[in-house]
Amino acid sequence: MSSKKARQAPDPAKEKRLAELLATPPPRVVPRELRLPVPTWGVLLSLVFILGTSGLAWVFFPWGFWQDLRLSASAIQAPGHVVSLRNTGQNEGQRHGPGYPIYEYDFVFTPVGGAPVQGESYATHYSISSSGWKAGSRVTIEYLPSHPAVARIATTRTTLYGMSNVGFVLMPVVTTGLFIAVWMVRRRVIWFFKRGELAEARVVAVEPTGKIKRLNSLPIYKITLLRTDNPDAPPWIMREWQEDTVKLAQERCAAKRPVSVLHDPQNPKRLLLPEAWADW
Repeated sequence: MSSKKARQAPDPAKEKRLAELLATPPPRVVPRELRLPVPTWGVLLSLVFILGTSGLAWVFFPWGFWQDLRLSASAIQAPGHVVSLRNTGQNEGQRHGPGYPIYEYDFVFTPVGGAPVQGESYATHYSISSSGWKAGSRVTIEYLPSHPAVARIATTRTTLYGMSNVGFVLMPVVTTGLFIAVWMVRRRVIWFFKRGELAEARVVAVEPTGKIKRLNSLPIYKITLLRTDNPDAPPWIMREWQEDTVKLAQERCAAKRPVSVLHDPQNPKRLLLPEAWADW
């Protein structure tokens, strides 16, 4: 973050309307024309991304991967043969380009002491040991002796997509996490504008802490405030990464101008500089 970049020059008319709103005792009625961070459409867009990535995860996640893990751990083998094969129309295996086609192999085998069992397994021609399999080819089948229906051709898998697609499940997890973070920021700011106690303070220092916000990799600053309306009160300390808040604090510190502060009387660590968040 370029913390030295100046903020946009404030509009006196907007500053006056904000001052009038903050002068109202809580609980305040926040007017619709006041643009707070993360508007309603932003929340709805986040929900759309969650639904979209959840759909991708549902389609591409290898839901039967646990069967392959069970087969790798305790399968026994039996001879079998390929009944038919078909190109599924799906590809995998290359970061750039179309990748390798995934084939479905229908097979049949007879487990020890049982009746013939039919099944299917999947692989790319690139990943299997013999890409020349065709209907009638003799193959080795791996199956669970306690449940022969769980079976696959050796060197293939039971799911259309491989373990490389497990990462798809992270997509809705990440988007849901971002949505929760966005929603919490919006809820916090709205709470302060409605119920925060108004005070005035002087910015004593704005110091980098050397730490980084994990969510967005922005540097965290320590902002020290001294109340001008209550000089005997202990200093307020804010640890802030939000760009506009840091810039506002730096400008007011350099100009030796006071700044408005909304605070939670029940928790002195909960502070907000409303001039950095509100716009009209």
